[in-house]
Amino acid sequence: MLNCHAVFVIGYGNVGMMLCTPSTWRGNQTPDSDIILIADRDGRIVVTKDDFVQSFLLRNTPQRLMLVASGNIGNAELERLISAALPAIIEAFEAAHYIEIGRNSVIVHE
Repeated sequence: MLNCHAVFVIGYGNVGMMLCTPSTWRGNQTPDSDIILIADRDGRIVVTKDDFVQSFLLRNTPQRLMLVASGNIGNAELERLISAALPAIIEAFEAAHYIEIGRNSVIVHE
């Protein structure tokens, strides 16, 4: 199960990121499998701080994954981090299905 903390959604051009919020589906009790199913079905990017990596590496699902490796930060700082990195994120997802963002970098894993 995903413990959801993010409270914003980002869309830019043809890239849509789906972030689970406490009010999404069944709150923070939404099973990872449901999040993956909806993201894959709708062509969304799953954004996570700790879940889904093993599923992506073993089963290639979710189809697009962004791992946030920023340490312990609040939602406002997380939103600023993603917003500031958005051009690099968009570019990375044009060539890859799995990326990782940190406080100062965007790493393409695939």
